[in-house]
Formats: sequence, structure tokens, C-alpha cells
Amino acid sequence: MNSKPSILLVDDNVDNLTVLKKMLEKMEYRITTATTGLDSMFLISSQAFDLILLDINLPDIDGFEILKQVRGQFSMTELPIIMLTASTRNNDVVSSLSLGANDYVTKPFDFSVIQSRISTQITLKEAEEALRISEERYALASQATKDGLWDCFLDREYLYVSPNWKAIVGLETEETEIKVDLYESLIHPGDYDSYISNMNQLISGEIQRMEFEHRIKYKDKNYRWVITSAVSIRDKSGEAIRVLGSMSDITENKLYSSFAHLPNSILIQDRIEQILKQVKSGRSKRACILFLDLDNFRLINQAYGVLQGDSILLQLVERLSSILEERETLAHAGRDEFIILIEDFDDVQEIQKRMIFFEETIAQPFQNQKDDEIELSASTGIVIIDEKYNSAKRIIQDAESAMNIAKKDMVQHFHFFKDDFYREIVSKLESEKRLKRALRNNELVLYYQPQISVENNRLIGFEALLRWQDPQRGLIMPDEIIPLAEEMGLIIEIGQWTLRETCKQIRAWLDMGIVPCRVAVNLSPIQFKNRDLLKNLANIVKEFDIDAKLLELEITETKAMEDPEQNIIIMNQLKDLGLSFSIDDFGTGYSSLSMLRKFPLSTLKIDKSFIKDIHNNEDALSIVSAIIAMAQRMKFSTIAEGVEMEEQLVILKSAGCKNYQGFLKSKAVCADEATQFLLNIEKAL
Repeated sequence: MNSKPSILLVDDNVDNLTVLKKMLEKMEYRITTATTGLDSMFLISSQAFDLILLDINLPDIDGFEILKQVRGQFSMTELPIIMLTASTRNNDVVSSLSLGANDYVTKPFDFSVIQSRISTQITLKEAEEALRISEERYALASQATKDGLWDCFLDREYLYVSPNWKAIVGLETEETEIKVDLYESLIHPGDYDSYISNMNQLISGEIQRMEFEHRIKYKDKNYRWVITSAVSIRDKSGEAIRVLGSMSDITENKLYSSFAHLPNSILIQDRIEQILKQVKSGRSKRACILFLDLDNFRLINQAYGVLQGDSILLQLVERLSSILEERETLAHAGRDEFIILIEDFDDVQEIQKRMIFFEETIAQPFQNQKDDEIELSASTGIVIIDEKYNSAKRIIQDAESAMNIAKKDMVQHFHFFKDDFYREIVSKLESEKRLKRALRNNELVLYYQPQISVENNRLIGFEALLRWQDPQRGLIMPDEIIPLAEEMGLIIEIGQWTLRETCKQIRAWLDMGIVPCRVAVNLSPIQFKNRDLLKNLANIVKEFDIDAKLLELEITETKAMEDPEQNIIIMNQLKDLGLSFSIDDFGTGYSSLSMLRKFPLSTLKIDKSFIKDIHNNEDALSIVSAIIAMAQRMKFSTIAEGVEMEEQLVILKSAGCKNYQGFLKSKAVCADEATQFLLNIEKAL
């Protein structure tokens, strides 16, 4: 009789089926496969299986129907079923569990999770069968699995533990029962609260099954990584009376990448900690780490699929492993991220030579399953491990920071970490914290720069400009605020605030009996692409009951031309609300004139870099004159930015420019001063 557990694997995706079958066979399971629902039902009726891995989406009968039919013949204990699904929708999960599935796994698969869940279901199946027969058979079943089994009646102070459970923690006792307090004392302090929380949820019925990774103390005082899985047994009233489950030692999987069996970030971090101690004590030569991140690897996954992407990564691991020296260790830090630890080197030039060698090795073409040549490159951050460091975690963080700097370098793809990087990061984090506080504490304000008619010196509008009234640094300008907000993911929120505040101010002027001018608001490219922009603007205009024609939206020329066809669609939708558009910083980008005329624009804003030299530079004058002439032909108005001298204004007037803004008339002013402009300056009709 074959003692290997027998599993039926049902999936119509041949690639998934092949990969999963090989992986499970390596775990010493007997695997039978089916690609259709009818084939699987025939196999279930003619063979005995210990567990079924069942895909929800099949070409003939869906997994839910098969699940219902199987549950008509076998209980959850007699034949456990784990559903396979590419969907993360709650209703699919709920449907599976309500129809009698024991568990589910989502695609793409995490092999260590599948292994744990299969092992848990088979273990629980064996345990339940043994419990129904006798305590003796329960003990025999527990010895047949590598997992440690445990069983606890909630009204007792003791729990039953199997021999394998005791072996996992190195507990040397002949007793089959231990105190619950002893068990809990072995759990790592950092995991204890989460473990108790999970257990309480299981007992209360908030969750039906617990699966929790944590550390547990071995007899040598070191901690091992385990997965504890458990289910509760309830009385007729629904109260939990008993909890039983299993504990699997996953130290190997936890410390070594399941993807390529390389040391993972946990293990390499521990190794770096040991080296750091030796460096600080003077017992070791210098050491360093290289943090490698493959450039744009997601594009390879998108183009060829994740499975072929994995194949290329495995080729890379094999290639790098083959050139490692004895003093070097390769570790897997993430999906397409790797760490190389180099010990006992003499000087920095030696590291640079090794780095160039690694780059050349990575740059050699790889082949996918279709024999296409795939080229890779990597950006690398390098940190020298010295006595100034206090933790391996900080060393890895600094290497990753240096790698991000390397990503931006178009020439050299590796960078050594420097202290000023760290100071810059700390400063940036502090700025991020202060900006979040600014949003909470209403420290953001709008200033308004008047826009003036060149012909008659009348006020024709304002440009709303963001300012940050920082209690520590004073007034901060947009060129510092906007990039920070974009990087932090706050730009949508800040952009929404700017639009609301502008419309709120327009409403305030109307309530004062003042007929306001049009106000222009700059849109961040991220905000412009936000799918909720149209709805948000419509709601804001409605909320403050203003004419949308009083609002103009500005987008830079460069960003407008990045995806012109899509941008034209968005602009036309917004124009239907009554909004107008202007192109900011015009002349600094590379507009297609045939495309530009398709934009629903009202205004071109001539960039101040041209206006600055217009009175003494023939080239600047020629460019500005050409922009104005082109705008007139396209029936666009023009606004010159940054006008500071009367000479500039005279030239602009003779060239036919319609409007201007700049310090010649006024810097950007607060809302109260803008109100005075509206009250005191004769406005264009």
C-alpha cells in the first residue's frame, strides 16, 4: 500500500497544472490531474483521494457544482476540498466555504502557503478520523505526519501534544499533556499578542479557522518559525468547547526563499548582524552589501507572463550563483530584488570591479520559452558595513536608498550610500510629516496673482497659487510643495482642497456683491488623470453655486502632450461643465501644432523664461512673437508670465500679446488684497 497522501488536482490551465503538480510531487504527494469537471467527477467516483485541489472556473462544470456533488457523498472530514481561484472577491470565497469547502487559495500561488494548507487539511482529516476511533489511534495518526498535533479542551489547564509537536520545540518529556501556560510561554514575546488575538477570534467564532505564523522557542533557547493552524469544536448551543490543530516547522521556508532556495531577507539580515558585531569588535575586515533591483522587470511579466518571468529570474539566480566567490553570499530580498554580501575585501576599487562584473553578467541576454532574447539591467545600492551602524536593518535600508538614487542616474547604475543621502531622507520624512500636519491644521493657503490686460491695464482674472504657511519655516512655495505631495500620494487631496478653496473664495466675493473675475487653478498631472476629477469638479461647482465659467484649469504643455488624445477627451468632458483651459509654461515643451489646435483651449501662457530676456535678446523676442502670432491664428488668447519691467510690457503690446501677469503689476497676494483689486481696479467688461 502506497503511504503517500493522494491528491486530485483539478485545473484547466495547463501551465498552472504542470507547475503545481511538480511542486506537490516534490513534497511526496501522489498527484492525479484533471482539466475538466466531468473528468474529475469520474475520478472521484472511481478512486480514493485524501484531498482535492479544485479550480472554481472550469470549461464544462464549475467548481461550485462539483463541490456540491462531492459534499453529497463525503463530509468535510472524509474528503477535504481546497478551492483554487484567481478571484479575490469575497462572494466567491463565501460561496466556497458555505458549500462546504475546507479552505481556498488564491492565484498566483504562494507555494509555502499551499504546502501549509494541504498539510493542515490532511493532518486534520487524519486527526478527526483517529479521534472518532480512539485516543490510541489519534496518537498513531499524529506520528504519521511531520506536523505536531495538539488538542485542548477549553475548560482544562492542559492540552494534548503529539510526539512530533514535542520534537518541533525540543520538549523532552514522556507526558502527552502539558500546561497551556507552558505552551504560551514558548511563544516569542513579539508574536504573543497577535497569537492570543487570533485564538480569541477563533474561540468567539469571528473566524472559522486560524492560521498564524509565529516564532517559538526551541530547547537551545533559539527561536524557530512555525505555522500554527487550528479549528474550534462547538457544542449544540454553538459555544466553543475545544480547539485542536497542528503546528508546522517552516524555519527552512521562512529563512530560505521558496522561489529559488536562496537565503531570504531574514537570514541575510541575521548574517549582517553577526558581521556588524565582528566589525565593531575589530575581529573582521571590511564587509559590504549590494542591493540589486532589476529595472522595469514588471514589463517582462506583462509581456511574457509571470511564469516566464519566474523562469528568467531563476536563470539569473543560476548565473549569479555560478560567479560568486567564496566570500560572497547571494540572497533573495523580494520579487526582483537581490542582496549580495561581500566579506573581507581590501578597498573600494575592489568592490567597484566586482559590481561592474555583476552588471556585465546580468546584461548578457536571457531566453524565454519561445527563444526570445530578453535583456536585463539592474540598479544597485552599495553600503560599506562599518562601526557607525547599529543594526543590519539600517544597513539594508541605506543600501535600498542608494539603489533608488542609482535608478535616477542615466549613466552609472550603481551608487555608494553616503551620509548626506541619509540626511536628505530624514529631512524628507520630516517634511512629509509636517505636510500631513499642514492639511490637518489648515496651514495651506491660496494667494492670487492678478492677470492684467496689456491694452487697457484692466484686471481680467487671477491665478490661484498654493502656499504653505509653515510655523517653522514660514511661507513655502509650490515648487517645493507639489513634488513632495505627489511623492507622498497627497496631491489628489491637496488638489481637491485647492479647487474647493478657490470656489469658496469666488462664492465669498459673490456674497459681498462683487462680480468676480475668472480664476485659474493649476492641475497636477496626477490630479488631471484622476478618474473622479469630473465628478469632483461638478460637485464643488454645485456646492458653492457658482458659474463654472469663472473657473479656468491650467495644465503644463509638457504634460498635455504626453497623452494628447486622452487629454483632449478629458478636457472636452470638463469643458461641457463650462470650464475653460489654458496651457501653462508654453514654449518649454514640444507641442505638435496639428495636435494643439484640437485642444479645447482658451489661453496659451507664455513661459517666463522667454519674457525675462525679451527686451535684450533677439531669439527670445522671435520665439515670443511666433507664439503670439500662432495663438492669434488659432484664436487663443495669450498671457505672458513673469513680466517685471515696463520695457517688456511695451514689447509685448507691440507684438500683440493680450494679457500679462508679474511683479510689474503685482506679486501674488492674499485673499483680502485680491478683494481690494476687485474693488479698486476697473475690470474688463
